[in-house]
Amino acid sequence: MKFTPTLLAVLLLAIGLSSCNLFKAQHPEQWQKTTIETQNQKVLFEGLVLALRKEDFKVGSGADAGAHQVVTGWRNHSSPFKGRSYRERATVSYETTDDNRYLVRVRVEREINHSLRPLLPNSAKWERAPDQPKVSMRILQYVHSYLGGEWAPVEDAKAAD
Repeated sequence: MKFTPTLLAVLLLAIGLSSCNLFKAQHPEQWQKTTIETQNQKVLFEGLVLALRKEDFKVGSGADAGAHQVVTGWRNHSSPFKGRSYRERATVSYETTDDNRYLVRVRVEREINHSLRPLLPNSAKWERAPDQPKVSMRILQYVHSYLGGEWAPVEDAKAAD
């Protein structure tokens, strides 16, 4: 019976660790990249905003040309079934490259609502889901369509090896 406090401590520790993020699925960020040649940064920024609006993302106070980044509001897709409602948010950043072009990176993150009452906004239980690279690629394609130039995604150096 002298092992009871130790056993109880181990049991409580196991319960505590199971509720932390150590055992939840971790989804990596999936950024899609391309280079764009354009007249100036203002034209690029307007093209990015148009592409995000074309994909039905709300662009508001998260658009900051000075920070070279646009973070949209959440785009909600409601469903009356548990685990079928989701929301998505796009993040776009850009920077100048050595050859006077712009490297544009896009990420569309998704969260799924696991609430038993998914149509009630106050009861939402959002959990991270895998990013949406196809939506990111569509946004980049819209940018290329608006600004012209050849469409060529940029591959990571690790992926080429």
